[in-house]
Amino acid sequence: MKIIKYISVLIITLLSVNLFAQNTSSTTVPAEAWFCEINEGFSMDDIRAVSKGVEESGKKTGLKSSQFIFTTFMGPMNQNAFVLMTVWPSFDDMGKGFQDFFTNGTGDKIYADWLEATTCSQRNLLTVENTYNNE
Repeated sequence: MKIIKYISVLIITLLSVNLFAQNTSSTTVPAEAWFCEINEGFSMDDIRAVSKGVEESGKKTGLKSSQFIFTTFMGPMNQNAFVLMTVWPSFDDMGKGFQDFFTNGTGDKIYADWLEATTCSQRNLLTVENTYNNE
């Protein structure tokens, strides 16, 4: 699971550069990463369905965010291991997202599906800094 974590942080950083980069200055954005395994009887399609549910919930509440699923393709392989990361353009957006999803109940069904389909060893809140964008 550690290799997934290290590879994920690298990939997350690179992807975040593309999503939230400003050409003239550095940008730091908040993110949430879940390090998980798919439970028996479920598949990555179930994880994607949860992600789609998060997207739909966010659209209804006007939430700005992006979500990524990371899996390994080399090194120690675990076909059931993955990282799910959500990235917001600001801490205000992250706070609104948590408020709507967890506190106000818009994510109750989605989160129940998530808990049924996954077993997660870690959940981390972190920042991703874009130091440059050559695109």
